[in-house]
Formats: sequence, C-alpha cells, structure tokens
Amino acid sequence: MPTIHFKTAMAITGFSRATLWRRIKDHPGTSETLGESKGLLHTRIDLDSALTWAGLTLEDEDRALIPAADAGDAAAQRELGLLFLALTQPERAAHWLHLAAAQEDADAMQWLGKLYARGEGVEQDETKAIEWIKKAAEHGHVIARRQVAELGL
Repeated sequence: MPTIHFKTAMAITGFSRATLWRRIKDHPGTSETLGESKGLLHTRIDLDSALTWAGLTLEDEDRALIPAADAGDAAAQRELGLLFLALTQPERAAHWLHLAAAQEDADAMQWLGKLYARGEGVEQDETKAIEWIKKAAEHGHVIARRQVAELGL
C-alpha cells in the first residue's frame, strides 16, 4: 500500500491540516507515524484513502504520478498539476506547478504564467504572469520564447 506525506495528502484532498487529522482519527489504519523530529511527527497517509477523501478515481498511470511528485520529481509534479487542471481544480494544479517551477521545470513555469494571466487557481496578476513566462523562455521553453518575442519583452 503506497503512502504519501501529510502535506501531499493535504494538497491532493484540499483539506486543511485540522480536517485531515480528523479524517485520520475517524479512519484508523489510514496513516502511519514514522517517528518524531524536532517535536514534529512524521505521518504518512495511505494513498488510496487520500484519493477516496478527495473524490478522485485515477487511472494507474495517473496514480503513479502522486508518489513520484511526493518524492520531489519535478516532471511528476508538473504532470500532476496538469492533471488537476484537466479535472478543473486549478488551485490544486497551481500548487503542483509551483513546486515543479521551483525546480526550474520550464513547462511548469509557462503554465504558471498562463494561470496568473487568466487568474485560474491563483489571483490574476499580469506581472507574475510575465515573470513566469520570461523565466520559462530563459529556460528554453519554445512557446514562452515566442510569447516574449511577441510581447516585445
């Protein structure tokens, strides 16, 4: 049974920290505590439980993105963001795209530019949209380079 970090379960379900803890308490066996460090418990959540709580039914290929994204794989984080966009959950998509962009994933940067330009999942912000598109262009993203050229930036 694959497990994911508590914060990843929050991002997948959209639950607050308190709500997720309540779910865990109400459903014994859906989590495991791996120990304590600096006074914080390290809890992992059963992936199937998190998906059920989120109301998500995913194909195996899409399910496989979650543990990879949880482990910090930028490409998996980007693809998970795009999956959430396809599921019309732009706030969750923005979360994953930010994580991938922070690892210099040019596609994630370009998509974040789109989200900021449209105000999808994030507050609309033309300045941030341009910043992300410029960063994507600097990292070699072909579409972003064309957008920068067309905007004269």
